[in-house]
This record gives sequence, structure tokens and C-alpha cells, in this order.
Amino acid sequence: MPTDNSTDALSAELQELNRLLLDCPDEDETMLLSELDGYIAGTLVDPHPVPAEMWLPRIWGGAAEAFPDDPARSARLVELVLARREEIVGDLLRGDLAYAPVYDVDPRDDEPLWEIWVEGFTAAMALSGKSWDPLLETGDEDLDAAFLGLTVYVAMVRGLRSEGTDDEDMLADAPDIIPYLVETLYRRQHGLDRIVLASAPIVAAPKIGRNERCPCGSGKKFKKCCGA
Repeated sequence: MPTDNSTDALSAELQELNRLLLDCPDEDETMLLSELDGYIAGTLVDPHPVPAEMWLPRIWGGAAEAFPDDPARSARLVELVLARREEIVGDLLRGDLAYAPVYDVDPRDDEPLWEIWVEGFTAAMALSGKSWDPLLETGDEDLDAAFLGLTVYVAMVRGLRSEGTDDEDMLADAPDIIPYLVETLYRRQHGLDRIVLASAPIVAAPKIGRNERCPCGSGKKFKKCCGA
């Protein structure tokens, strides 16, 4: 199973993408590479797809171009982002857990910082301004379970969920479980075969409290939104 493409072991294209992101003028609002990777994944599994002209500017802070004084660098950044998106699509279509998220690595202990990836995914969930509850209305148990599993990780990162014994297990497994959840979401939405994970079934994952705010960003309680 894939674990990570840590930023010290990237392809030449991803290294270039990383450098361009770090060079963007809007340093505070521009996404980190791992955050961008989660964001791209979120746009691919969003039940309410948004056009590229809407989701692309969010990557570098919302301006029309990432480098207002350098159209060539702006165009190159867009080219690399779209190339990474196509690469992820290819991995998701291939199946067999081919998708490997880009995770930053904590230099203190070499642990993947999957939380940064989740922050990007969370930003994608808020793009359309609509609830993702259609993912729970398909009758597809794999799709339902994968979405609920991801919402738990989103809730953890946003501080909407207190940690317990089950959560500690999920935290430890996050780097490996996240790509499985994304691959399942994408493939089941496109009518492709389910992916089998050898570890504990995702359907057993703990759920967000029904009276907590929904991690999709709607502002509603979970029971009245994605948990309806």
C-alpha cells in the first residue's frame, strides 16, 4: 500500500511545483505542496464539481495569476498543477491502491504530516458551498463508509472531535488509510470496482457526533447535513 511521496523524494515535476509554490508572492495564502495535493484530491471526489477557473486561484491566494509580473511562471504553475491532477486521476483509475498522497514529513521523527494534506482536502470540501451529503444517498456502502472515514479525519484536524481509543488507532493508520478512502470515493462514484483493504474494515470507523458541526463547512450540525 502506498504511504507517502515525502517532499524530499519527489519527481522532478513535483519538486519544481514545490519551488513555485514557495516562491508565490502571497506567502501567507499560497498552499503548501502537501496541502495542494489534498486539495486536488478533494476536487476530484467532490459531488459538486467546480470549474478549474474557480478552484485554481485558491491555490495561490485568489489572485488572477500566481505571479502577476511573470505570466510565464504563472502559466507553468498552472501546467504543473493540472499535470499532478491528471497523474492522480490515472492512479485512481488504475486502482490497487496506486494513489500515493504527497505528505510532508516531520523532521523530528520522520512521521508523515498527513494533517496538512487533510487541510487541503477540507478546503476543497468548501469550494462549492454545498453539502456533500449526496455521497450518503447512493446506497453504496463502500462509498458511504469511505466518506464518513474522511469526515472523521477532517473533524480531527479541525478540532471538532475529541480523541479516544478508536481515534488513536485511526491517527496511527491515517497515512495508509487516507489514500484508500480517496481511491474508494473516486472509483465508486465512477462505477469502478471497489478496493479491498487488508486491515480493519473502514465501516467500523467511529463517526462524528450527530450534534457536532459538519466538517464539510456548511455550518450545520452533522445530523442535519452529511449525517442526515
